[in-house]
Amino acid sequence: MNKLCCNFQKYRNELFGISILSIMIFHYFEDVSNAKITGALGYAAKGYIFFIGSSGVEIFLFLSGMGLFYSLSKSPLVLPFYKRRLGRVLPTYLIVGGIGWLVIDILLKRRGLRSFLSDFSTYSFWRYGERLVWYVSLILLLYLFFPLLFRLFSIKNKPLSTAALWELFAFFFFGIIIIYCLAPGFYKHTEIALWRVFPFIIGAWYGKKQYNGEKTGKAFAAAALAGLVLKLAGAFVGKSAPFPLSLLSLRLNNLLYPLIVMLAFTALLSLIDKRRAASGKEKKRRWALSWLGSISFELYLCHVILRRISKTAGLPNCNFAVWTAYIAISLAAAVGVKLALDKVIKKRRKRAEGKASAD
Repeated sequence: MNKLCCNFQKYRNELFGISILSIMIFHYFEDVSNAKITGALGYAAKGYIFFIGSSGVEIFLFLSGMGLFYSLSKSPLVLPFYKRRLGRVLPTYLIVGGIGWLVIDILLKRRGLRSFLSDFSTYSFWRYGERLVWYVSLILLLYLFFPLLFRLFSIKNKPLSTAALWELFAFFFFGIIIIYCLAPGFYKHTEIALWRVFPFIIGAWYGKKQYNGEKTGKAFAAAALAGLVLKLAGAFVGKSAPFPLSLLSLRLNNLLYPLIVMLAFTALLSLIDKRRAASGKEKKRRWALSWLGSISFELYLCHVILRRISKTAGLPNCNFAVWTAYIAISLAAAVGVKLALDKVIKKRRKRAEGKASAD
């Protein structure tokens, strides 16, 4: 188990690629389920939603937390860290989100400038529960507070560092329960983001362990087992159960379960490498998955926005041809945005290097 867990960093880009693929497939099957399609496709949708579901999002956040710990460990200055993180998210969102909300709010729904600004700023998510770009809102907040999380996990005393992890879990868990009880409206609007803080924290903790060369197999196996128990408990209890049992079928059932999905993906990638090595073939990186991982954020944002545009325009997203079409457009748009931004970054670096050499 410990050897398999060590492969998370090795296959990080591939796992990002698999995650974005799983998210896009999940959204298709979610649309199929909402359309109440029966037959083989309906059963496939139910099976995928139960066994894989939206696990790709949790894996995204786990890998992000892990990567951020490595990043801040190598370069511990906070301001450059913020600059790198914001430079990764904001330019893409300003382009894709700006165009997307312009089309949705101004052209299709004709809601006016006020609605556009509310949605584009992500204020509408926290105030009204507009979930389209909830991930952007959450990841920016996580970036903001990550240096504090990094300092907590960097405590050299292992018992104190472990205690910090459990205290964070308790703080967020009971904090969410209090919100659920005292502000149910706000909880309903934001629970999609609130519960996703946990995989990010686990990812940062795992990153710390791996960076320091510590074993994580037993702890990870225990967390994965707990995830399986919560998943089965959620299926048994059902959504109609009274509080707090109802939480099992809402978000708690997927709190740790994605760790199992990630282990399965990692084991598959490791097995492919072993078979290639046994057959004497050169080990080749899964370039397609790694490439998808390198544009995963751009692709995610283009995908969710085009999915909403398609739905707002009245197109049947449960139709495989429609889904394939907007996935293809999303991919092309993501590549275009990535190439354009990379070109701008290279130009800025050249200018900076030119000024430095002139001085």
